[in-house]
Amino acid sequence: MLAVAASMIALTLVGCTPTATPASPSTPVSVPPPSTSATPPALDLSAPPAGNLESFDALAHEVIARDAPPTTSDFVDALRTAGAPDERLEFGDDLTTEGKPADAYFWAVRFDDGCLVGQFRPLEADPDRQYLSAEAPLVGGKCLVSAER
Repeated sequence: MLAVAASMIALTLVGCTPTATPASPSTPVSVPPPSTSATPPALDLSAPPAGNLESFDALAHEVIARDAPPTTSDFVDALRTAGAPDERLEFGDDLTTEGKPADAYFWAVRFDDGCLVGQFRPLEADPDRQYLSAEAPLVGGKCLVSAER
């Protein structure tokens, strides 16, 4: 009786499995790339900075998730791709004035009424503290303010 039940289950399962039609050698078979999101994040520079923070953060997280360690240029390039023109982008250097790696990379997008500023700390082990972002006011028409060199 047990053998008959096992045979019936096996036949039922075999009947439920899909059959694949083998591809002919001349027909290329492609696998679609994995989808990370329906549409890539975009910035709306006519909206206030707060309305863009989610996209700003999503772009940064995409850069951080790549295989290679990110650079400031990677974050800035992602912002360009998302619609930020060069005249609205500000960023710091990856190296100190002594040529050593910086403890943190900074970049910003300037809006008409404020800024979004990102910071990546490559040496930070805690992923919750490695990337930080904030909405900030314009200071003298700029987002990133530094001492004159």
